[in-house]
Amino acid sequence: MDLNSEAIHSLFDSTNGNVSLRSISKGQSIPAQDESFDAVTLIGVLEHVFLQVDLLKEIHRVLRKDGILIVAVPGQHVFSFLDLGNFKFRFPRLHRRYYEWRHGVDKYENRYIRGANGLIGDIEIEKR
Repeated sequence: MDLNSEAIHSLFDSTNGNVSLRSISKGQSIPAQDESFDAVTLIGVLEHVFLQVDLLKEIHRVLRKDGILIVAVPGQHVFSFLDLGNFKFRFPRLHRRYYEWRHGVDKYENRYIRGANGLIGDIEIEKR
């Protein structure tokens, strides 16, 4: 599940094998019954969320008592500057020029200024 429905649909069909991909609205509960998942993964997600405790409580609700939660967040190390995901933070003007050249001014403004889906880029508006 993701707040950014465009990201889901641009990368995958709405179903990919046995995996069902869905977009949810900000603040919406996970559309699943209590204790209905054996495992939940948050790979490179938690650091983008403003209300992290609320997210973890919701995951706790849908995860079975003996379920597994896997969380991975990026670490900072000597080569962190090479992470292209951080390019927009380190060189914002260059990032803007490149993104506008590649995708257009309107797409840049929608993604990084207006905050489509409640996100600025891939980070919740309140988190920026």
